[in-house]
Amino acid sequence: MPDLNLRVTQRETPGYLSVESDRMILDSQAADAAQSAANLAGGAATSPTMVYIANEIHPVGVEDDASDSKHKRLSRYSVVAGIDPDWLMPGAGPPFGQYEYLGTPPEKPLSTIDLASGGPGEIVINDWLAHDLLVSTGDEIELTWHRVGSHGELPEESARFIVRGILKLAGTQAADRGVVPEVPGITNVKSFADWDAPFPMKKVTDRDELYWDQYRATPKAFVSLQTAQRLWQNRYGGVTSFRIATAGKPFAKFATEYSDRLRVHLEPSANGLRFRPVKSQGLLAALGTTDFGGLFIGFSLFLILSAAILIGLLFRLGIDRRASSVGLLLATGMGPRRIRRLLLAEGAVVVLLGVLLGLFAAVGYARIMVHGLKTWWVGAIGTRFLDVYLEPASLALGATAAALVALLALVFSLRGLVRIPPRRLLSGIATPTETASDRSRRGRKSAFRAAFCGVLALLLTVAVVLRAVPSVEAFSGFSWPTIVFFVVGLLTLAAGLWGLAAWIDSDRTAAVRGRGALGMARLGVRNAARHRARSLLSTALIATATFLIVAIAAGHRNPAVESPDRNSGNGGFTLVAESSVPVLPDLNSAAGRGQLGLDDAAATTVLERVRQVVPFRVNPGENASCLNIYRTSQPAILGATREMIERGGFKFADTRGDNPWKLLDARNNDGSVPVLGDLNTLQYSLHLGIGGKLEIRGENNQPVTLKVAGMFDSSVFQGVLVMSEEAFRRLFPSRVGYQYFLIDVDLANGAKSPGRAAALAAERDVSELL
Repeated sequence: MPDLNLRVTQRETPGYLSVESDRMILDSQAADAAQSAANLAGGAATSPTMVYIANEIHPVGVEDDASDSKHKRLSRYSVVAGIDPDWLMPGAGPPFGQYEYLGTPPEKPLSTIDLASGGPGEIVINDWLAHDLLVSTGDEIELTWHRVGSHGELPEESARFIVRGILKLAGTQAADRGVVPEVPGITNVKSFADWDAPFPMKKVTDRDELYWDQYRATPKAFVSLQTAQRLWQNRYGGVTSFRIATAGKPFAKFATEYSDRLRVHLEPSANGLRFRPVKSQGLLAALGTTDFGGLFIGFSLFLILSAAILIGLLFRLGIDRRASSVGLLLATGMGPRRIRRLLLAEGAVVVLLGVLLGLFAAVGYARIMVHGLKTWWVGAIGTRFLDVYLEPASLALGATAAALVALLALVFSLRGLVRIPPRRLLSGIATPTETASDRSRRGRKSAFRAAFCGVLALLLTVAVVLRAVPSVEAFSGFSWPTIVFFVVGLLTLAAGLWGLAAWIDSDRTAAVRGRGALGMARLGVRNAARHRARSLLSTALIATATFLIVAIAAGHRNPAVESPDRNSGNGGFTLVAESSVPVLPDLNSAAGRGQLGLDDAAATTVLERVRQVVPFRVNPGENASCLNIYRTSQPAILGATREMIERGGFKFADTRGDNPWKLLDARNNDGSVPVLGDLNTLQYSLHLGIGGKLEIRGENNQPVTLKVAGMFDSSVFQGVLVMSEEAFRRLFPSRVGYQYFLIDVDLANGAKSPGRAAALAAERDVSELL
């Protein structure tokens, strides 16, 4: 048990064992294990305790005109113990009861203090403290103590209590020192002057020194365990020791048996010691978060379409040049189907050769790209552990798909060729004979299709703008808005092409008017109608490439380089800072900066530009951003302070409410913890949307379910999840201080509009200082 910072202390004279921790407080798992071990010991009596040091105890409503604090009616640095109030009642048996009262004992167990009402609690004190304060049963006293603040500060709090009884101290149960666990530097020193206290101490009275000399840390007052936990419980636990009665059994034997039972009930996993299936976790992580095959196909869809168009154009151009040969074959009696098969067979030979060459080129291209990702562009993925692996099935599938696309392009390009009259083909004309009415009818159909696609694209765009399309994953890491974006792009492309087709099929009998550059431009536009199919396919090729370039450029967003805006991805902050060690002092106060050595003249001049620093607690984990190509099971967690939640800011996606940060305060009926995350992190890495759940492990290995309450839109929080500081401290109690900071810097430094150079200088100065 020493490995778990636990010990079982034997208190043979009172007749009980005490489970204590080197960390001065037992976590809930250790306390539960101690109770379970006691239950197996024949139902032995137990008494969990919670002790705390009161900075000062003094009577309420009494004028004290003593000028020297050593003669005032007060007691400093007294231990107050919280135990089960039933043990304080007359008639309670040993080893935890049998308290002796001077005067009238309490008629009922001490009640739990009600902090909401502000009324006094109930307390019993020993006769030494009653003599110091000159109080009796029914009087009211006040306790003050230090509370550990979120920035390491020690604000003082207080509460009032009504004295319900006075205990006899000398030679009684009230003199039991075992209630207080051993604390090196406190309980084992001879006087208050020798205390190794983590807080500044005031002068104590002579009576306090005398009490310490005789009784050391023996409690001077007792409250109910519930009251002590309500006032002094922290995120580490609510019990300082757990006492177990021997129930009349031989002490040494009982101590050995109980220690063995306790060791069995202590879960090593709750203390960070657990077996992990390393290989299976590695294989699971290697599956990745995104199907890159589907992702690349999705983003390359327009490139594949462009390649098919180019293949069709080149093949049709070659056939058009052989129009007379095709006409000769038709004139000699060869059937259209046979001619089509002949031409396809010729094209298939070229396709087969192209596919074979393409396989070798694809492997070489893949190796070059992977080498580039490991060297030239390593910052894009953040790892060098990339290699090219060739699988016969993948090569066969790629070759087959490429061949089918190419053959379909050939079939499409041959459509209608063999229906042209042989005499027209023999004269070298590869276009069918059309009348004005045929072109007009085809133009109307094209116009209708263009209008239909245009209206449908407009409706889908409006649906996305009005948030009628949910921002959740559809498949392979693609969200529905992303899919709608590409669908709208395809529909717009189709509408434009059909619109161009309708224009080409319009009346072309009017003369081209104009001269100079304008006239030449009009003539060039009119020339597009000379070869309708070629013009449409060429336009489609250029339009597809244009859409792809614009789409990629539009999707590239970096909130770190955007101008500070409260409703943007940077939330109005200028800098993001991370520290390798936790920072406790408040960077917004002069005192906090002084603790970090940032109070000299140079630092003060620079920090005058810092308007606000918002800290976050950090529980390290796996990077869940797109830089991590492996599957994430335990993402990094940030704890947002109350200040940040009330401030709000940042741009959200598909998240309603004036201040979505307040969603972190929600209490879910299923016990899940609400979190916020970046849209890209949630959809592409964790595959979650609003309402989605993710199970992680808390500090003591307990399973914790996180529920997505909202999504940031391209924010500085990519790769992490954000929860409230309250929930963070409950799940990760040993994570102290702050390691992630959002900093708002006054770039203008008093000017109405800062220049770019001045803004960069301000950022550089603050960055270098911190």
